[in-house]
Amino acid sequence: MCLLECVEAWDALHIRCRAISHRDACNPLRSNGRLGVACGIEYAAQAMAVHGALLAPADSLCARAGLLVSVRSTRLHVSRLDDIACDLTIETTCISQNENNLLYQFSVSAAGRPLLEGRAAVVLDADLIFPHPVLPPPVVEGGHEAPREFHLKDPMNDSAPPVHAPHIPLTDYYQTEQDRQAYLRQIFDNTAADYDRIEAMLAFGTGPGYRREALLRAGLKVGMKVLDVGVGTGLVAAQACLITGDPALVTGVDPSPGMMAASRLPGSMVLVEGRAESLPFPDNHFDFLSMGYALRHISDLSVAFAEFERVLKPGGRLCILEITQTPSPFGRWLLKSYMRGVIPLLTRFVSRQKDTATIWRYFWDSIEACVPPEQVIHTLNATGLTEVKRHLAVGIFSEYQAIKAGKPE
Repeated sequence: MCLLECVEAWDALHIRCRAISHRDACNPLRSNGRLGVACGIEYAAQAMAVHGALLAPADSLCARAGLLVSVRSTRLHVSRLDDIACDLTIETTCISQNENNLLYQFSVSAAGRPLLEGRAAVVLDADLIFPHPVLPPPVVEGGHEAPREFHLKDPMNDSAPPVHAPHIPLTDYYQTEQDRQAYLRQIFDNTAADYDRIEAMLAFGTGPGYRREALLRAGLKVGMKVLDVGVGTGLVAAQACLITGDPALVTGVDPSPGMMAASRLPGSMVLVEGRAESLPFPDNHFDFLSMGYALRHISDLSVAFAEFERVLKPGGRLCILEITQTPSPFGRWLLKSYMRGVIPLLTRFVSRQKDTATIWRYFWDSIEACVPPEQVIHTLNATGLTEVKRHLAVGIFSEYQAIKAGKPE
């Protein structure tokens, strides 16, 4: 059912629509005769869809398919819409966009009275990226709707395009890609002194053992030459030094000099300032490449993964560690509460840097917005890496493993 009555105004970034269907007793969104205010998100979603159709080129057959993947920063000012006598005004404004992602600010009001507002993320070409999704109602932070999950019939569909940005811009922290790089470097530099201490609290001291087991599962052995991308304070690299038996075989690269300066790694290990998208190393140079919880901080996954493939020797092994959301709604709520609420609260008592609480909230927001594991796997495959697979531990720790084609030297 089209919930909107008309479009009152629109331009390249904004659309304003009017609706009267909230007063319709036959509105299909009603439950027990009521139309909850969270249903206003569907009104906003339809306005976004209309906006996309209006922006489609005149000679195109249809607008690019879009999928509403998350709703956040939602504020509900009333409990229901069906008792609002005035017409509804629905406004959406695109505040950030890249090739395949849009971030909208939306609001629903009546006669100037705010009823609902929030932000919504939309993925374009969703018919390629998420083939045949089954879509329950969208998640509303602090609201009443059930979480949205995607059930993919063919997650390795060859028609799906490789992923570039790991997530949409998180405009609570920065506005553009250039801003993102500067923001991350500054906040990592500023919080480096606290990072290991807070990480130990987050993992209850189990981090070193888990990282070691993950590297061993991916095939790291004594004598291998290792590159650790996004080395940070060296939590993954430290385990690689122990497994290989010689710290001189392990090289770390990171864009944050502050994080590397805070590391407690052996002096014989090499640390280099650099980015995953442009690794300062020759082709076919490493036996093993690791990256621990930095995938969400890369600007272009396709470019970075191609770099990983380039610097690995034939037969070289890849291990990417990342935190991913659990499919359980309760599990997601629990992890979010812990990472975005409990940990930032504890940092007030144990941290020395003012930005430490912020970076842990940012970590959760980037986890929540990150592309799903199926897309990461597809993008790894697209670079020519072989035997790509994902090992899942404790429901949230993803280990992406792959091997470079060719026979080892």
